[in-house]
Amino acid sequence: MGSHDRVAYHFLISLYAGINDLNEVNRVWNSLKSAFPKTTNMSYLKMFQALITLNDVNGFQICFEEWKSSCSSFDVRLANYAIRAFLGWGMIKDAESTLHWAVKRSSGPFFTALDMFMAHYLKDCKIDMALRCMEEAASEVKNNEWQPAPKRVTAFLKYFEEEKDVEGAEKFCKILKNFGGLDSNAYRLLLQTYVATGRTSLEMQKRMREDDIEMDSELGDLLQSVCPE
Repeated sequence: MGSHDRVAYHFLISLYAGINDLNEVNRVWNSLKSAFPKTTNMSYLKMFQALITLNDVNGFQICFEEWKSSCSSFDVRLANYAIRAFLGWGMIKDAESTLHWAVKRSSGPFFTALDMFMAHYLKDCKIDMALRCMEEAASEVKNNEWQPAPKRVTAFLKYFEEEKDVEGAEKFCKILKNFGGLDSNAYRLLLQTYVATGRTSLEMQKRMREDDIEMDSELGDLLQSVCPE
């Protein structure tokens, strides 16, 4: 193997990870670091992916700390891989400290990381913390470069419907509108929250018209309940 061919090392690391051979992954990794005076972010990325695949928590922590201490050029992708891994392993404080460190190293944006935290907090029904992540992400997004996934939107609004929390649903929809993501599905869930509480809103029809919401029979029935003529 040519000493100048990093791609070959990366291929072997991925190959051995795919067949669950941690010893060979570590052997190739050490050979790569010996062959080159500087270990690139791409090499660390390949090693991160391998260690996560192999579920080697301790090895990943060691590799991650090594990257943190040696990287001269910050790469948000590696921080995101670390955050995703730590959240997946239930190491919440490590994930949070990784985000705090990343914020100090770079101006962002960090909406991908915030989305991962949002998903974690939604799964644990920590809605206030999930909503805080949503607000932080909204403050970073420009030109609609990111929107919360439809399943996140549904999870938020279903929670507000079950809790009969109209104010919470409205606050969420206000944030969602900043992303340009206030669509017919979001309005459907918002209206269902109003119906669940027996609340009405005389302005709802006007709001939906201004937001160019395309009506269907279900939306029409819900709107009639919330905004009776």
